[in-house]
Amino acid sequence: MVPKNLVVNSLALLALIASCAGLLALRGTIFSRQLSLEAPPARPAKLSALTVFFHERPPYYFAVGDQVKGLVAERAAAAFRAAGIEFRWVLLPPARQLQQIREASAPCAAIGWFSNEERQRFARFSDPIFQGGSLVALTSVDNARLKTGVSLGELFQDPGLKLLVKDSYSYGAALDQRIAALGSGRVLTPASNTAMLEMIVAGRADLMLLAPEEALQMTSNSAARSAAFRIVEVGRNDAAYDVQPIGSGGNRAKI
Repeated sequence: MVPKNLVVNSLALLALIASCAGLLALRGTIFSRQLSLEAPPARPAKLSALTVFFHERPPYYFAVGDQVKGLVAERAAAAFRAAGIEFRWVLLPPARQLQQIREASAPCAAIGWFSNEERQRFARFSDPIFQGGSLVALTSVDNARLKTGVSLGELFQDPGLKLLVKDSYSYGAALDQRIAALGSGRVLTPASNTAMLEMIVAGRADLMLLAPEEALQMTSNSAARSAAFRIVEVGRNDAAYDVQPIGSGGNRAKI
């Protein structure tokens, strides 16, 4: 267990590992070496390069030329190199990543995913390498529905709430249950972060839940964008954030 105040973020930042024959020799060895600089153990045969899926999600992972940078991507790359694992990045939308891992016939992985019961049926999860911060809500500056210090419980009791949720994402078991219970108040979208901001400005949704570092990144590209949004801290001391065992859901990045 980690302190409760360190497990209060809804970031889906887990590495999702395909349950395919090509990875059998890697299980229990690649991901137990969190950024270790020790020499990796000898392997009986050379494995194919591991395909690692990502999508554009600053500040966690994003393409810079032919490189992938970010708070999580660079730690992931360092861990692979320290373990002697050959890998290659492949840009792919989130929903397609899950499909590829379900159907994988060659070694593959993805960064940016919560562990949940459904995903555990076809994937393996690594040890954590990144800890996010507390949840915040990102909303239009003109939206008076959100008050500073509002709890998630109060938000979800609002019958008029429209919560913008990225398709295929998980926010951890406790939050996923609350979000599912919103019914028509849950607005699902496969759109990019930029497009999601436009949906909030257009009034198609009231807010989205995310980590503070991501919210700041999304709104800091221009003065006009910064002026159009409010970042509201939510959820402290809220029952939705009870500590969960690592591997059953949570907010720590894995690789």
